[in-house]
Amino acid sequence: MITAKDIRNKRFEKAAFGYKQEEIDEFLAQLESEIAEMEAEMADSNNKIQILADKVRAFAQLRYFLVNFHAEVKLLLMKIAVR
Repeated sequence: MITAKDIRNKRFEKAAFGYKQEEIDEFLAQLESEIAEMEAEMADSNNKIQILADKVRAFAQLRYFLVNFHAEVKLLLMKIAVR
């Protein structure tokens, strides 16, 4: 995957009758800026995904505890009702 840093560091060999260097530089600067913004957004999204994954794991553990607790309470109530 190309990164903003790759674009920033890319150099082209100059040739006679080539493209206008300032147009290339402007385009690369714009491209670098947009890719840097996308990289930042992707990093932010990955952080949010990790936070949500951690919450899902925590809720799964809580659910497991509650299901087991419910079973224990139900069993205890059945024992009390038998007496």
